Order: sequence, then structure tokens, then C-alpha cells
Amino acid sequence: GKRAVDAVPDVTRTRLDPADIHKPVAMVGSSFVGELSVDIGEIRELDPALYYEVVGLWAEEGASAEERRELVDESFVGAGTDPFTHDESTLGTPDIWRIDMCNIGLDHEVYERVPLPPATSTIGSDYFLLHLVRDATLPGVVHNRNIVNYYTPERRTGPGFTAYQLRFTKFLLSMLYLYPVYTAMEGARGALLDENHHVRAATIGELVGRSTGTDRAENIRRLDVVDRCYRQLGGKYAEFADHIRPLRERLLDEAQADMEDFALLIEAWGPLVTASRSESPARGVDDA
Repeated sequence: GKRAVDAVPDVTRTRLDPADIHKPVAMVGSSFVGELSVDIGEIRELDPALYYEVVGLWAEEGASAEERRELVDESFVGAGTDPFTHDESTLGTPDIWRIDMCNIGLDHEVYERVPLPPATSTIGSDYFLLHLVRDATLPGVVHNRNIVNYYTPERRTGPGFTAYQLRFTKFLLSMLYLYPVYTAMEGARGALLDENHHVRAATIGELVGRSTGTDRAENIRRLDVVDRCYRQLGGKYAEFADHIRPLRERLLDEAQADMEDFALLIEAWGPLVTASRSESPARGVDDA
């Protein structure tokens, strides 16, 4: 919430565009060391080629083979393995590839303008706000106090494995609708802010609503690739492919419905936040 110009003394280095010095710092964050941020490292160990094919599914439709490979190489790896030795921080346009939602603070103003996407059982949807902050040209601070990431065994066996892989699959499907919004936000940049440096929520809602009409053909292909690759991996991965095969139409519908719900929530969010300010936090459930 501090103006970027007032935050300069508190960081190691500054890479601010002069046009942004009076905007509020909207994000402060870092990354992680340890296991991948998405628990699919076992796929990479079993078959690196299939790992590249599956993870490459979250690339934008039409991406070249080189662009997909670069995306896969950058995906989910965090800050590597180097231990922490001293503080470093950079103020400027945040590099969202160096920030993870497990290690972030956002100005409450961001949340009050645009909510998180309400997609259920879908990993990665919360990263929408990182794109929003960057593309709206709001300053951020990237530091190097990375957390240590690891996974509990529950996510890797039985129902926990099935549930997690379903969330990952839905993440891949969500990209069909998120990429058009990301592209439009990146093109709009500073126009996403009003004269008081507030995010224009109505503009974001329009972009999200427009994306819901995207043709599903690419998502059908994504499901086909997941099915084929997981069957090649065998074992519990083949069992997961069997699990989602009868769910294909439902998953395709849910991916679209999630974005429709997001557009509706953005429209209602401002009034909801305003109404919440007028409510006393001391009211109990029986009084509501």
C-alpha cells in the first residue's frame, strides 16, 4: 500500500518505470525451494518426454515447440536449491515467474477490487491476481526469502492422488479461458487502472466474460493427451485415466462454467465488499 517512491529506501535495488513511482506497491513476494510447486515430479522421473508433453499442455494454443519447452523448463521449479544467505529485494514491475502464491502478500486493495477466480478443485487459479498486478503496471517487490516446499504422502496415493491429479487436469483446462484474458490484460496495461491507480474491475469482468465463448476444441485435445500419456505411464496414472474418461463432458462444462461464475462474481464483488464494510463483525449467526 505504500507509494513506490516511498518504498525505495527499503529495498536492495529499484527498477521502477518513472511513470509508476506514485502508484501503490500492490505485491510483495518470493518463491520456494524444494519440490515442484505442483506435485508432478514423479511423472518427470518416470518419463521425462511424457512430462514435457503433459506440462506443455498449459501453454497457449498455437505456441511453438520451442516456446512449450521453455515454458516447461520454467514451470513449477521455484528458486532452485540455493540456501538463503542474505536479503535481496527488487522494487519494480514484478517478475511473476519468481513469485509463488505460497509466499506472497497482496495489498488489500487488489482483493477488494477483483476476487480470486471461484474455480473449485482447480490448482493455479489464484495466480490470476499476479497477472493482474503486473499487467495493470502496479509496482511490486520481489525478495529472496524463499520457503521450503514439500508434499505429504496423502497426495500421492489412493483418493488423495486421484483428487490432486483431477485438480491438475482442471488447471490445464482452465488455461483455454484464462489465456485470452491474460493476453488482453497485457495489451491494456496501464489502461486497467483509473486515475487514482485503482484496478478497473468492470474492465476485467468484461474480458473474463468474453473469454467464456472460446471454442472447446483445444480442451478436447488436452484431455486426449492426458488420457494417452497417463495410460503410457501405467499403474495409478492409467487408473486415473480410467477415472476421468467418463467425466470428460462434465470437466469441459465445468471449465467454462468456472469462468462464467468468475465474470458474475467480479460484477457482484464491489457491492459485496461495500456491504461487508457496513456490517458489524460482532454479529453472530443467530442475528444474521
